Amino acid sequence: MQISKLKVFVDAWCPMCTKFGKSIVKLDVLNLISTEDIRTSEVPSQEFRNKGLKAIASIKNNGKIYFGFDSILQISIRIPAFWLFVPALYILKFTRIGSFLYSELAMKRTIIPLHCDQDCDAEKT
Repeated sequence: MQISKLKVFVDAWCPMCTKFGKSIVKLDVLNLISTEDIRTSEVPSQEFRNKGLKAIASIKNNGKIYFGFDSILQISIRIPAFWLFVPALYILKFTRIGSFLYSELAMKRTIIPLHCDQDCDAEKT
């Protein structure tokens, strides 16, 4: 069975999301995951961006879209270090407890809207 690649969209204004994105890239020994900032990337639609700003979004290379806990499950399927947890994640998915827990965590995340590029110091003078 061949596992398709997954593009994961993280919110760069959220330190927890950014850290999670960097972690999954480091753990992705099979090179099946890429990450992008949902705020600056080209996305399928404005609706996708709006939903992706509320919950982690991902797209398989066949175009199938996932949000929230379903994205976490898709990420876990592609990272061997997480394979031990995949059966439990499927149970959480089918009981909807996983989506509830994810929603609780996502609501409590911190957004830092003050960002600038490499020329921040030049703009201040």
